[in-house]
Amino acid sequence: MTEQIVPGVVMVNRFVPPGSQPFKNYVNYIDRENAVRNENFSKIIIPEFEADLRDFGAYNDYMGNPEKTTELFTGEKDELSDEDKKTLKSVFEFAEKNNSLMWQTVISFDNQWLEKYKIYNSKTKELDEDKLKEVTRGCMNSMLSKENLSDSSVWSAAIHYNTDNIHIHIATVEPTPTRETKVLRTICFNSKWVKEHISSDLLEGTQKNKRINAFREKRYNINYMSIVNELKSEVEKSTGKTLKSGNYIKINRDNSIEISFNGGAEEIPPMASIESEKETQLGVFKQSSIRAAKSFIVNEISNSSQLQQNINNIIRKNIYGNITSRDISKDRALRKQFLNIYRQLPNDRRTWKYGMNAMSNLRPQIDELVDSFVNRYNSEDWKELNEALDNQTDIFRQGYGLSNADEYKSNKTREFYQRCGNAILKEMQTFDKNLRDNRKKEHAKYYSRKYSLDREIKIMRHTMKNINKIISSEYEHEQNLMIYEQEFEFK
Repeated sequence: MTEQIVPGVVMVNRFVPPGSQPFKNYVNYIDRENAVRNENFSKIIIPEFEADLRDFGAYNDYMGNPEKTTELFTGEKDELSDEDKKTLKSVFEFAEKNNSLMWQTVISFDNQWLEKYKIYNSKTKELDEDKLKEVTRGCMNSMLSKENLSDSSVWSAAIHYNTDNIHIHIATVEPTPTRETKVLRTICFNSKWVKEHISSDLLEGTQKNKRINAFREKRYNINYMSIVNELKSEVEKSTGKTLKSGNYIKINRDNSIEISFNGGAEEIPPMASIESEKETQLGVFKQSSIRAAKSFIVNEISNSSQLQQNINNIIRKNIYGNITSRDISKDRALRKQFLNIYRQLPNDRRTWKYGMNAMSNLRPQIDELVDSFVNRYNSEDWKELNEALDNQTDIFRQGYGLSNADEYKSNKTREFYQRCGNAILKEMQTFDKNLRDNRKKEHAKYYSRKYSLDREIKIMRHTMKNINKIISSEYEHEQNLMIYEQEFEFK
């Protein structure tokens, strides 16, 4: 069974359209006293946040009024004067008239986690509000930048004190909206069709006339998700096409079903009709934007950025840098391992990379050579690296509530061996090239000597031939001369 860990930080984000009650209420309470805003907190918050936070297992009464609420603060100011509040209220009102969405973001902390990093003292109830304001600004800058809202948005926030979970509530608007728009459609399957095609057992026990996120509520009522899936199945049977349904569903009292629809008007199945059609701005933030903002919070409070930088420096500068600066092929203690791996390398030198399939059988030996090198030259760095990885793993486990946080150390260790293994294979490529170059030089010398010798022999043979010719010519000359003299005497 997976261990459930209470996360140190939870961050959730939702939006509401202009004219909605949470939007109106938030604007109305901007310039009220802290105590009044505190007492009416449940009116200004988006109701779905209760379910969002409940999913994390440790947040059971978010919608209840906080024990205490701080003054509003913004990206520029720690506290707002009465005049600042009036100005802020007018900006939010202007944004609503311009049809801006309002995004609400909740950052909720486990107080014990804050106490670990000396942000909160449970005995004195003291909280480092300045630090949390600083963190809020950083995480909002990160999130809004990734959503292309940095230059067009305005936000305000307040810190709320709760017994177990201090949280920060943030509201953001665009005075002049820049978000893309899309047409939101709701389609309806009438009660007669539903009766013929959807199991009545699924419809029993569902709430009537309430729009529900079927996939959000699956932990509490599996029927909603099953109804959506059965609708898709029945439509595909009848039309041969996929129903492009959204997540939202509403079961009416007569058991007709309304469902959000992500397709175009021409893609609506014939057994359904358009219930509503509205052009609206795209409000959902990317999960990557929210993750980046949350990561900023965890790193900033736990000082994790410095720890991660230290981990990277040990791997890349201290150990990897040392491997690349040494000639392992000439190291007496490591040369035997080095050459043993080299002799087993595949003929195709393009595959001499740690991550390639051709290296799978040699990876354990390469890792052993890395271990031998580290034990000989970087043993203290290796000890420091493992301690740092353990600390970072704890930060991930506690900060994010990750039961699989140990994977971080495993992944970093794998990355370490891959980086160092590639450095060794690169040296083997250089070693191999030098060997081949030396062989070429030896061959060149051999053929050069052979050519010189052959040339000398040819010259000698040519010289001897000329000498023989000369000798032969002289001999013939002497013979002729003797004959001539003999003939002369005979006469």
